[in-house]
Amino acid sequence: MPIRFMLDHARSSGYGFLRTTVTNLEEIEAVLAAAEETQSPIAFAVNEPELRSPRYRSFGSLAIGTAMKSPLPVGVQFDHSDDMTLILRAVRGGYTGIMVDASHCPFEENVAVTRKVVEICHPLNIAVEGEVGLIHRTWDEGLEDKAHELTDPDLAGKYVEQTGIDALAVSIGEVSGFDCGDLDIERLKQIHERLGDKAHLCLHGVSFITDENIRACMDNGMTYFGCATEFRSAFFLKLDEIRQKEGPKMVDPELLFGPARAAMTEKVADKIRLLGSDGKANEVMTSYVSRESK
Repeated sequence: MPIRFMLDHARSSGYGFLRTTVTNLEEIEAVLAAAEETQSPIAFAVNEPELRSPRYRSFGSLAIGTAMKSPLPVGVQFDHSDDMTLILRAVRGGYTGIMVDASHCPFEENVAVTRKVVEICHPLNIAVEGEVGLIHRTWDEGLEDKAHELTDPDLAGKYVEQTGIDALAVSIGEVSGFDCGDLDIERLKQIHERLGDKAHLCLHGVSFITDENIRACMDNGMTYFGCATEFRSAFFLKLDEIRQKEGPKMVDPELLFGPARAAMTEKVADKIRLLGSDGKANEVMTSYVSRESK
């Protein structure tokens, strides 16, 4: 399903929409199981390595084929890239969202690259997300002094107006990975006031952020939430637990991956409930079918 449609529904209905990074069948199954358990719309996020790999066709078929066969509304987004070869690969592959990330470039170049992607994607009903400011990761060096790389509200407004993007990833102190960061909710409020409803706001690095901060983000205009590490951590902790208990000869995939998938599913379902998208799948589907039939 088009990601822009699901984001619009989330905003109008007052809940958050979850996007979860997937890199293999186990993660896809775990995320989809959580969405089915909670009857929630969901999006898969696919990162650059998957589209650079020789297996990009088979993995794309896996993610998109699973989404198409699901009775739930599921989107598939290519995440964090300014490589036009890979972006076009995702467009041709059937992705319903592209995140073009040229935030490391000067502002004017960021705008130009993003606008080009919008011109390609919008006629095909593919949502485009961009980024202003730099979202940091726990494996980056020198995180101590990064305040100057937080999103400037006025620049965010100019970027949205000059590019026509559907969603904007903002840097408000979050850190992707094993760190909850230090969110500047007042900055988010200012960004939201500057943008209004011109673009959805997206929070990356949702892992381990407190429930209170996530609710505060929702209260201040955040619609789109991207999460990976917290879910993967649950998966691998369960694998470690089983292997430590059973020993190195435990190599039965289902006895290992089954419980690990279940652990990841539980974490994803908890996040869905926190964002309030549980029980919304049928409503989204009905609304979409009604719109398309007119």
